[in-house]
Amino acid sequence: MDPTLSICVIVKNEEKNIEGMIDNVKDFADEIIIVDTGSTDGAYEYIKNLSVNNEKIKLFLYTSRRGFHFGEARNFCISKATKEYILMLDADERLSARLRENFHQFLREKNPKVISMLRQDEFVRHLTEYHERAFERNNEILYGVDEESRVHEQLVHSYKVEKYNDPILHCQRENHWLTRPQRIFFQLGLEINRTPKTKSFFGHLLKGVWYGQWKFRKVYFKQAVYKDGWLGFKYSLLRGLYAFLLQLFVGLKPKEGYKYWEDSKYKIGKINTT
Repeated sequence: MDPTLSICVIVKNEEKNIEGMIDNVKDFADEIIIVDTGSTDGAYEYIKNLSVNNEKIKLFLYTSRRGFHFGEARNFCISKATKEYILMLDADERLSARLRENFHQFLREKNPKVISMLRQDEFVRHLTEYHERAFERNNEILYGVDEESRVHEQLVHSYKVEKYNDPILHCQRENHWLTRPQRIFFQLGLEINRTPKTKSFFGHLLKGVWYGQWKFRKVYFKQAVYKDGWLGFKYSLLRGLYAFLLQLFVGLKPKEGYKYWEDSKYKIGKINTT
C-alpha cells in the first residue's frame, strides 16, 4: 500500500498560477494544503471557490505581527497536514510526468525520512538544483525560524537525506528573471537589508566585482547553462549582476551605530553659518 501524501503550498498573489498547480497534483496527492499569506489579487477567494468542488483542497490564512517569515509560514502549513509524507511546492512549480508516475513507489521502497528533490528550470533547462522538499510528517522535521530563514527557508533536521531525480519543473513564466529582469531589484532590497556591512565601501565593491564574476562563471560553466545558448548567457549575467549589486549597495549602507543629527554634536541650531 502506498504511503499517503500531503502537498503543502504557501501562496501570495498567485491567482494566475494556483489552478495549474492544483490540476497538476490533484490526482497525485491525498490532500492539498494551501496557506495564503495575505493575497491582494483575489487569490484567496479564488482558491476558496475551487475548494468547494474539491474536498482535497484545504485553505488557511496565515498572518504574523513581525512581518512575513518563510520558515514560520511553511511550519504553519505543515501543521495543517494530516498524511504520512509532506511535499512542499510553490504555486509556480509543476511535478514532471515521471515524478507523478514513480514517486509513490520510491516512498514505498526507500521509506525515507527526508528527500532532496531535483528542480529544473522551465526556460534554462540545464539549470538544475536539489532542495529538501519532501519528508516524513513528524515534529522533528521543520523549517528554521531564525532571522537567516526569514527570506531563504531551510529545513532543520538530523536525518539521512535521500536523493530523488525525477524533476519538479519551475514554471515562472512572466515572473522569470529572463522575462522580468527588474524582479532582481525586489529581491535585492530584501537581501541588502539582512546582509551586514563588514567592510569599507571599497572593500565591499571589490568583493562585489570578484563575487559577481565568480557567480557568472559558476552558473554558466559549472552548472553548464552554456548549453542553453543565449538564454543561458543572459541568465548567468543576471546572476552575476545580482551578486555584484548586492555587495555594492551593502557597501553604501551606513556603518553600524551611525549617529544621525539628533544624536550627534552637530545638532540643528548649533551650526555656525557665518
